[in-house]
Amino acid sequence: MKDKIISIIKIVGPIAVAVYLVWYLNQSLSETEKDYIIDSFKNANYWWLVLSLTIGWLSHMVRGYRWLYMIEPLGKLPSFWNCYHAVMAGYVINLTLPRAGEAARAALLSKYEGLPFEKPFGTILAERVVDMIILILIAFVTIVLQLENIDKFKEILEVVKPPEAQTNYLSYVVYALIVLGIGAAVIAYFKSEKLRAKLLGIIKGLGEGLKSIIKMEKKWNYLWFTLLIWLFYVLMYIVAFQSIDATCDVPFSIMMVGFIAGSVGIVLVQGGIGVYPILIAVSITLFLEVPEGSEFPFNQDGYALGWLLWISQTLMIVVLGGLSMFLMPRINRKNVAIKQD
Repeated sequence: MKDKIISIIKIVGPIAVAVYLVWYLNQSLSETEKDYIIDSFKNANYWWLVLSLTIGWLSHMVRGYRWLYMIEPLGKLPSFWNCYHAVMAGYVINLTLPRAGEAARAALLSKYEGLPFEKPFGTILAERVVDMIILILIAFVTIVLQLENIDKFKEILEVVKPPEAQTNYLSYVVYALIVLGIGAAVIAYFKSEKLRAKLLGIIKGLGEGLKSIIKMEKKWNYLWFTLLIWLFYVLMYIVAFQSIDATCDVPFSIMMVGFIAGSVGIVLVQGGIGVYPILIAVSITLFLEVPEGSEFPFNQDGYALGWLLWISQTLMIVVLGGLSMFLMPRINRKNVAIKQD
């Protein structure tokens, strides 16, 4: 029962905060401003969004291909399409259950390629470490380029803060959830041998994943594909800025602030629900001013672009991820039948 409650809190908590933020901001929009944002949607050049999504799809293809380099040292080279479909299925599952996508991705490859679950899961954890390092490096460079805007960034965030009473209430809720989560995890770890064994297996798998990077013969190929994935991520993001006339001239350095902020939002709330558009709007407001007399704290074009980015990227994940979940068992039907015999 406790595990179910904790799982529900982990899923519902971040989404509830995100919904509250969206409601809080939208109530500050006047009818004229709401019409303006709707018109931005109607007048957007969706061909730029199609190009953006195509680049995003290529990044997922490359991620599936890069995975082959990590799995090969483990003793078996799976098919590219199984790796790609497992990646996409993991993404769509992550939209509903935070971090469940990684486990599902490993489980799918384990099922259809006959690998022990811990091995592909360990490579995914190692992959996350590598990607986190790249993201931190990009964030560091972006912060250095935007040092003069730090004070303005703080001012923008101050505007969106809820009233002090609500802020204190939310803080207490967050702190309570953190304490309860840590306490439940500690109790479960010491009381459940099965859980301890599972955690130790995951740690061992992570070690094997990191070793697979060290041992792989084609390290430079792996690094190249890693950089290519992140290049596609950045291109996917900045190309979308061309879809709205007002955001076409936003400087690259400001775009990168939004890229980092949006990436953090996706980590904080599954799929970036509600939070992603807000963080994009915050970054664009560093360059595009808020119209005089507006009670909305961000530039409306930035807010509209944030929603366009989030909706288009989420639809791409849902469609392609759902297609992968449909196709994967069918392209592996023959292999599964052979294993069962």
